[in-house]
Amino acid sequence: MKISKLMGLKKSQYELDFYDFDVSMDTYKFFDPYYISKSDNVFLKECNEYITSFFNNFLYFLEYGYEAQALALFSHLGEMNEICLGMSKGSPTGKGVGSIDAQKIFNAIKESVAFKNGTINAIADLRLFINGIDRDKVSDMVANIIKKPLIEYTKTQCQLYNIVLTRGETGYFWDKTKWDRNLDDLLIIEDKVYFLYPRELITSAKYFSANEFFRNYILEYLQQKHLSENSHLVRETRDRNGKIVNRRVFKKDIIKDIEQKGEVINKDWFSRFAKENPEVYRHFNTDIINKITEEPVIIINQEELNSIIDTLIQELNNIQVGGDNATIYHHLISGILELLFFSYIAHPRIEQEIHEGRKRIDIVFDNIAENGFFFLLGTTYNIPCSQIMIECKNYSKDINNPELDQMAGRFSARRGKFGIICCRNIKDKATFIKREKDTFQDDRGLIFHLDDTDIIKLLTDRKKGIKPDDYLISKYFEIIS
Repeated sequence: MKISKLMGLKKSQYELDFYDFDVSMDTYKFFDPYYISKSDNVFLKECNEYITSFFNNFLYFLEYGYEAQALALFSHLGEMNEICLGMSKGSPTGKGVGSIDAQKIFNAIKESVAFKNGTINAIADLRLFINGIDRDKVSDMVANIIKKPLIEYTKTQCQLYNIVLTRGETGYFWDKTKWDRNLDDLLIIEDKVYFLYPRELITSAKYFSANEFFRNYILEYLQQKHLSENSHLVRETRDRNGKIVNRRVFKKDIIKDIEQKGEVINKDWFSRFAKENPEVYRHFNTDIINKITEEPVIIINQEELNSIIDTLIQELNNIQVGGDNATIYHHLISGILELLFFSYIAHPRIEQEIHEGRKRIDIVFDNIAENGFFFLLGTTYNIPCSQIMIECKNYSKDINNPELDQMAGRFSARRGKFGIICCRNIKDKATFIKREKDTFQDDRGLIFHLDDTDIIKLLTDRKKGIKPDDYLISKYFEIIS
């Protein structure tokens, strides 16, 4: 059963910011600290601060001989079943460090060539240079370290959908300086705790690996080296006249040659190679992120997506205007915006308080765009937009200046100066667009309206594979012209 169903939500993955994991079995996805460290995503950057602080503390203790303190940091990296990720078959069991493995892993790091020669600088490096540690172990370590951000994210998502939380014991969490524990509001269903996490947090974690480093970077480097040196491993192909037409070095021959020299190809060997050839490791370290970001988090089934869009359009048309249905409208709009603008905006929070609670914003998204309209806002159009503010007006009458003033009053240089007012219908659109122009020309921020007609247009375009950028850009130029 999916966690959304267990929470009582009738939403598809396309409408949800969090990853809709199956609670009955581990999903073959992972938290990859390398990917997290390379991201500009607000939430992932926060997670990276926790991960970096933990591992810097660990390395400090280990390098300066405080072995007891270093080992103690590993004592709370136990099983993590609340996220349903990993490699277990059947119900989630967790494959974390655990009390039994902590000493073993600690010793492996302490005695490793990588620690002694300084090639371990981040927790992601453990996968490359420490024998016995791979993506499942590292992912579980990371899950424990970022438990505090996961708890906070879960709370905001549950608030978005009016899910009642239960006061409970958090277990140990890392607070950037030490392990701590307390009581907090948790998502507890049938006596089991679950932590939600944004879908962009997970990957297959298959690229930043020892095998990838060895096969596609070390061996390819050595192939070129043997060719340039014209070594004994170079195989030549000649034509009938004896002219060389091809020169090759096979990876299998390189491996055999290394082993014949009495060397054991393992993670200690990788560490020595990285120390002696830092340019190869730098190339690997900077190159892998492109492969990860090209990997889709959610594989889109277009037929399924089209059916969901049809349902959303029907639901939008069926919602009656008025205050009694305001919450239903809010939740529907949040899901529609997730579907339309996924990979551009993320992490919605509902009715966020600002100015010490004197003002509230219906929905706030983080701007995570790396291209498209939301990226252009801050780079080309010079409009602050770290957050995207959404107001939802389920009115029967036209929205007017008061709604524009309300939205403009939420803007600031820190939060952003772009917002969208979602509404049902505007009879006098020409006049309202003039008011949007006035707001922009008075330097009070950029505000779009999206009524039912706009939203249905964007959803229909999505069925055709048309991204929303051109439509939004046209609205931008309509206002600034």
